[in-house]
Amino acid sequence: MIIIMLLVFLAVYAFGCFINYRMVVKFDPATTYPVNLIPFWNWYLIIRVAVRSPATFFWLTLPVPFILTALGKALDVSSITHLGTIISLLVTARVYGSIAEKLGKNFWLYAVLMFIPLVNVIPTLILAFDGSRPVAPDPKDIIIG
Repeated sequence: MIIIMLLVFLAVYAFGCFINYRMVVKFDPATTYPVNLIPFWNWYLIIRVAVRSPATFFWLTLPVPFILTALGKALDVSSITHLGTIISLLVTARVYGSIAEKLGKNFWLYAVLMFIPLVNVIPTLILAFDGSRPVAPDPKDIIIG
């Protein structure tokens, strides 16, 4: 039974990594699927595609919620634990909204749909498997110098 559960977990993880790969390869064709199998690195690749300063967003989505959760449990204050979850959700919504916008889709629609459990799988699959390509950036968004 444990072996079956482990195989199911690995299959779901591999499919999730494939979804990430499909989104990243739209922006960076040199990315390979095995690179996306590395835990945490695959999330960094997604963030790198979405925002200008990926390191800031990476730290906000992974370590900050873990630290706030541990602190909240140690102090027995659930509001600190929830704060970490809220920060992670907001950053995730921003990342997927930015990817949608760069693919010519509505930022707010995709950002809001990322908050709804189980429904958030649908926009992720759309971003990964539709035929959209990155749109040219708006000239007013380009920073020179």
